[in-house]
Amino acid sequence: MRRSARRLSRGLSWTFTAFMAALPLLAVVYFWNLEWMLARKDVMNMLPAGVLQVLPLLGPVTLKTKLICLAAVAAPTALTCVLLRRLALLFNGYARGEVFTLQSVRYIRQVGVLLLVREALEPFSGAVLALGLTVNNPPGHHMVTLGLSGSDLTQIVTGLALIVAAGVMDQGRRLHEDALLTI
Repeated sequence: MRRSARRLSRGLSWTFTAFMAALPLLAVVYFWNLEWMLARKDVMNMLPAGVLQVLPLLGPVTLKTKLICLAAVAAPTALTCVLLRRLALLFNGYARGEVFTLQSVRYIRQVGVLLLVREALEPFSGAVLALGLTVNNPPGHHMVTLGLSGSDLTQIVTGLALIVAAGVMDQGRRLHEDALLTI
């Protein structure tokens, strides 16, 4: 593996590790400052698709609202952190020149599965988030939404493609190992 590819892999490993460390903190900061975030149109796009429909019905933002919203994103955030850790380990291996190894195949497959699991949780997370945003509304004005966006479908296709790519890479790895044993 070329020196530039190893350097790039090391940089990506560090980047994924930094994002993994920052993501939970960013979620806490986002929901702790929820009133300010909701007032900014550019930041509202970070919310799941179904939740944007709830915003016109938003009740007062209280500590209860913030805690419910933070709980709603806890599982997807944790899965994203695990996914980022797997990517960091994968590229750390690449930086050491370990490309077609069983461990690399495992990491790629795990990233694909984690994407699928996270996207399966996303509609439910969005539903709890919508409920959290409307929890302080009067009775009869609470809202729960389920929604899928185009980016959710893209993530599902990406997860499936990674699982298939890991299978192909594993076959290539096996063929390479067999070729090494052939005299």
